[in-house]
Amino acid sequence: MNFPEYDCDNEEILELLSHLPITTVDDYQWMQKYIDDLQLHYEKGEYELAVISAHMIYMFIVYCYILKKKEFDINVIKADFHCDKEHCPQKQTDISPYLYVYKGDKKCFTHLKLDTDLKNQHNKAVDIRDSIAHCSGNVLIQTDFIDYLRKCIRNIIQVKNIIWNNFNKSKKFNQAIQSMIDWNDIIPAFLISRREFEDLFEERCNNKIQEKLSDISFWQNVIDNTTPANYGVNGSDIWVDNITLDYENMDSEYIEGTFEADISMDITFQMGASNPEDGYEEHYSKQHHITGSFDYDITSDEFNIKMDEFPSIDFYAE
Repeated sequence: MNFPEYDCDNEEILELLSHLPITTVDDYQWMQKYIDDLQLHYEKGEYELAVISAHMIYMFIVYCYILKKKEFDINVIKADFHCDKEHCPQKQTDISPYLYVYKGDKKCFTHLKLDTDLKNQHNKAVDIRDSIAHCSGNVLIQTDFIDYLRKCIRNIIQVKNIIWNNFNKSKKFNQAIQSMIDWNDIIPAFLISRREFEDLFEERCNNKIQEKLSDISFWQNVIDNTTPANYGVNGSDIWVDNITLDYENMDSEYIEGTFEADISMDITFQMGASNPEDGYEEHYSKQHHITGSFDYDITSDEFNIKMDEFPSIDFYAE
């Protein structure tokens, strides 16, 4: 993954930057300048200038969400510029987040079609920038700057929750995933941020783990070695709940981690004899909490899991 690196120890700044598209460093050189300026002005205590740099980054993230809202449909985007022929994109390759700089900060949330309260919150962040972007004599202290960042971050998270949940279930997004050789190709295609990539990664891993653990064949060794021994399975249902992941290295296309999950088994065994007339059925229903590890090669979409310990089925212990 092409994750940008930031030389900053301020949590709010890092939080803001985590919402930038992963490919920002390579694709948007102006944005890298704003990132560098933001960190420099913060370190020097020049909080007025830091707000201006942060606002540039904040608005770029908003532009990216406008494109997600429009699902990068050029005809829909053209409609936003029907009275502005100079800046209206003429073809797909003309589409860029910077298009919306010509719409003005306070008009951008109109294009996102958000409710009045969230638009007002956005406008307040714009007003803070405006109040120090002119020779007004206003001097910010560190807490003012941090408060401004928190307002921006809150707005971004609220916008993300509204836009992203619909976007990654949209027809165009899913068509893109199906047509691409590697699912992580969606990152440059749709301006995916690190935060959004983590959401996608966790959803993907959860689905992979659930698929594997729900497959009766995964538990074949457990089923073949019950106490007492059985003569086969007459019916089974296995479902997975409460999957949690733990991983550290998100900067690689090969990611390793651990997982925990609750496995509910509902299995009917043939006992006593293989012939149903001579034997009897034993019903097993129990939930097991399991742990294990996983590795995921994102490029090849190869996903593997390894159990720490398989549960045992002991009818005498029930």
